[in-house]
Amino acid sequence: MEYLVMQLKKWGIHDIILSVGYKKEKIISYFSTGLNWATGIRYVQEDVSLGTGGAIREALVTIDDTNVVVLNGDSFIDADIHTLVDFHNTKDALVTLALKEMSDTGRYGRVKIDEDGKIISFKEKLGNQKGLINTGMYVVNRKILPYLLAGELSFENEVLPGLINNGAFGLTQKGFFIDIGIPDDYSSLCQNPHALTIT
Repeated sequence: MEYLVMQLKKWGIHDIILSVGYKKEKIISYFSTGLNWATGIRYVQEDVSLGTGGAIREALVTIDDTNVVVLNGDSFIDADIHTLVDFHNTKDALVTLALKEMSDTGRYGRVKIDEDGKIISFKEKLGNQKGLINTGMYVVNRKILPYLLAGELSFENEVLPGLINNGAFGLTQKGFFIDIGIPDDYSSLCQNPHALTIT
């Protein structure tokens, strides 16, 4: 999470909201107001699990900005955020996904886009297939709020499929990507921390 905070700061984003549930006291104690990172950090605290969609919903209702950058807490993509935001604005998108080409999309499922970058399908997880994956980084327009229904909600599985051909776009990124949601990848990163750097 600290790498993500440092990445946001690098991009010039200083107003950060962390959605916290499990072990939230430790996270809040560690980051506090964000002063040590020269940022402002606020919190959306989940007493019950809201899912990724619910967490985005609760954060969006606390701000007035038209567009926000959303990051999953357990993955990292060295993206060109300014190009991603410019693309999002040019397309007048509801949501823009940072995509990454992988030789094997089996862990993630595939995202298909047309020549304009419009998302046309999400495919189930199938091994040994090359393609584009969702990296867990988004630019989201607050007009998406009506799609974020109350209660626990999966952004990836319940919200995004409903936006196919309806305001969802994707842009491929070339930078380093890792998803530490699987223990083996987390261990690999711990053994080679220099793979993940913020410059």
